[in-house]
Amino acid sequence: MENRSYKIYSIIITAIFILTLSAFVVLFCRENYPERIAIRMGLLEGNERKINYAVMGWNNTLEKLDYDSDIVFFGDSIIANSDFREYFPNKEIVTLGYPGDTLLGMEDRVEGVIALLPEQIFVMGGVNGLKSYTIQVGLDRYDTLLSMIKDGLPSVDIYVLSVLPVSAEKEKDVCDNEVIDKFNKDLKILAEKYNCTYVDLNSLYKDENGKMKEDFTIDGVHLRLESYDIWADEIRQYIK
Repeated sequence: MENRSYKIYSIIITAIFILTLSAFVVLFCRENYPERIAIRMGLLEGNERKINYAVMGWNNTLEKLDYDSDIVFFGDSIIANSDFREYFPNKEIVTLGYPGDTLLGMEDRVEGVIALLPEQIFVMGGVNGLKSYTIQVGLDRYDTLLSMIKDGLPSVDIYVLSVLPVSAEKEKDVCDNEVIDKFNKDLKILAEKYNCTYVDLNSLYKDENGKMKEDFTIDGVHLRLESYDIWADEIRQYIK
């Protein structure tokens, strides 16, 4: 009788273990942890390039516009939400912001930037990805991006904008501010390599704890419209 009870107990324990292990494996794969670990170990680069037909279409449209711009703002959603035409009405400004875009995605859009023949380009990118891959991978991507822009527009003036801080609540979901600070430090050195002007916006939006000031943001990451006033004032000295 005791032997039978022991067998039943063993079966129950084994079943619970298998179910728990299965749930862990499903969650582990669903959250993409294997790829994240491989990226951290340097086995994968992350954000492998996929064909984006929407971007291809927009690049084609921009090439056929035959538009000669003065300034292009190039980046992700933080650029997309801006409108610097209000601050510099005498300039032909094009805003090429793509929400959620990574540095890899921005590489795919360089053709569109080149097609606009700008005299100045303000670039901001990198925050979408720093949680998934290492700082070095991000810098390598940025290096490629700047090289592509320089090759297509040798005489253009490029202004590399620092990655902005995020709120304390968003550090877990987006990126730790210490990582952002380290990335910006190396980004400044990279900008010098390509004779680009590095613009430190990060410090202008920080609170005393190194986080994004609550008054400046709508969600801990993106800026309020009025918060772009600070940005515009900082870059005014560079506008030709």
